[in-house]
Amino acid sequence: MKLTPMIYIALLFLLTACGEDSTGVPDGPRTSRLMTFCMPGSRAAATDFVSGSDLPEGGQVGTFAFAQGDTLWDNWSPKTANLMYNTPMTVTPQNTLTYSPPRYWSPGVYYSFFAYYPFSATGSKAKGVDINTDSIGKGRGAGSLSFTVQPDAKDQEDLLLTDLITDQYWPDTVETPDPVTFQFHHLLSGLRFVVDLSQSGLGTTVASLDTVRLEQVCTRLTTALTSKSSTSTRRMTASVPGTVYATAVDTSQVSSWFLLPPQTVPDTAYVYARYTAADGSNGFLYTQLKTIGVPRLQEGTRRTIILQPSSSSVIKKNGDDYWIWEGSQSISSANSKLEIWKEKTLRNFLTTHILKVGSQIKVDYVFTSGSRNYDLGVAIGYDNGHSLYYQTNLPAQSAGTALSLTLTLDQDDIDYFKGTYYDWNVPLLTFYTKNSQDEVTIKQVTITP
Repeated sequence: MKLTPMIYIALLFLLTACGEDSTGVPDGPRTSRLMTFCMPGSRAAATDFVSGSDLPEGGQVGTFAFAQGDTLWDNWSPKTANLMYNTPMTVTPQNTLTYSPPRYWSPGVYYSFFAYYPFSATGSKAKGVDINTDSIGKGRGAGSLSFTVQPDAKDQEDLLLTDLITDQYWPDTVETPDPVTFQFHHLLSGLRFVVDLSQSGLGTTVASLDTVRLEQVCTRLTTALTSKSSTSTRRMTASVPGTVYATAVDTSQVSSWFLLPPQTVPDTAYVYARYTAADGSNGFLYTQLKTIGVPRLQEGTRRTIILQPSSSSVIKKNGDDYWIWEGSQSISSANSKLEIWKEKTLRNFLTTHILKVGSQIKVDYVFTSGSRNYDLGVAIGYDNGHSLYYQTNLPAQSAGTALSLTLTLDQDDIDYFKGTYYDWNVPLLTFYTKNSQDEVTIKQVTITP
């Protein structure tokens, strides 16, 4: 059969193409050129972010690989993951990573790699990891990936990333190339909380920690790899203030840790804790994170924070009511006052989570002595001439008479509590007597939402 020049060229092209695979490596004995991957250290039986860089057996990492030809990384402008783009690899008990289809080294070609954990399919945002072709593997170095913390601590996974490994190659004088070794680094900061009542004066201990909630902490992390191998390989930015929580807290379990992006903790960030004391009562604590020694969250660190509520910073719950103060405080003259809940953070908690229009504050007190009708006044905030105050109007009482005063809150009260009318720390309530002859003893202050 006579071949025309065009048919001959086409056949020659097909024969040449059949001599190479999809990775551009010629056919022939290629086992020794197989790209293999491993991780140092021992494997963990289950995810435990506390144990170094261990990853769980059977877990998957996402891998990016760059074939640069004969150009070194720093001089290679495409920075495109043209060999592996978010290829899943599985952790084995032997510290190796398995993957498919296989890739092979080509002599004279430089390669660069990086990987992350946990694996998330491109575009799926699974487990909070956002891998997309607009932000990673194209330009800007090796690109960037974003991670969003899950709201419930038990659903959070630790985020790990390797360094950018650049300019790896297989010299043809070496029969079997060494494996690419990934060293993973923790990017998130771990926090867990315990409550200690030994300094509270409440006379009890904590039986269980029911809920911990962190408010207005940054929940999104964007980490970018640089375009130069000689500089730091990670730039991280925290953003998107939000709320994360843990329930049925068992501090011995990983699920009770909060995993958060490294960040400078904002002034608006608070921790809320609800616990059950040994006497069966429920306690609440709400405080600014910075005031308990958490000004910054560092990459890869783990900290246990001990919350030590005082009697003036604790809410106790009994049924549907919240006890915001209990004791035995006597007020014997117009110049003797009792201010409660002066802590702004706690007042903010009440107005954010409990108090609303129609809520009632009940004051239980004992009329000790006196002869005037106006035996007790309660001011919203300071007794400084502000019109939002309540006052009993009772006839003279016998000493020891137990009395109560109920305040039903309107919108002005709520706004004043929130600080609409002031910008300094003031008490939630101020109790006082209108006449020096009167004496009362405050026993308990209760809120009914």
